[in-house]
Amino acid sequence: MNPDFPELRKLLDAMPAADPPPVDLARLYRDALDRQTRTARRWRRIAVGVAALAASVLVFALLPKLEVRANGHEFAVRWGTPPEPQAQPDPRIRELIDEQAKQLAALRAANVRHAELQELLLTVAADVSQRDKDQQKRLTALATRLGEFETLTARHLQEAEKNSTALYNVVFQKAKSGP
Repeated sequence: MNPDFPELRKLLDAMPAADPPPVDLARLYRDALDRQTRTARRWRRIAVGVAALAASVLVFALLPKLEVRANGHEFAVRWGTPPEPQAQPDPRIRELIDEQAKQLAALRAANVRHAELQELLLTVAADVSQRDKDQQKRLTALATRLGEFETLTARHLQEAEKNSTALYNVVFQKAKSGP
């Protein structure tokens, strides 16, 4: 016993004991039955869902091979691929082969003509390229000659200026010195 609170102990001992509440067994059994019913329903729903999923997988696995037809007075359900029908030769097969041979000959002729035109075009392109090179050489030579001509002309102009200056000096020097 705790010596710190002696009065509290006396008060607690003086209180009357509380009566426990009565137990309602019917309600307890009802609650348990309700829980069990909900659990059973949940499992039943899960089982139905799994069965539906299995059935849908089965249907989708089998559905591609299933064929259902309904015509005027007939209803047919077939499983698997139908037998191949017997091929009847086309009566126009000879005409189609001849037509295809003509088209093939026309295509070959067009290919030959295309090759000739391509060769001609390459020849013209090579000729134009060669002419361009020749023209470029001529232009380069002409530019060189023009540069030489400009140099020569500049030299002649300098000589002419020297001569003019000398002539000017001679004429005007004599005029100043007097005759």
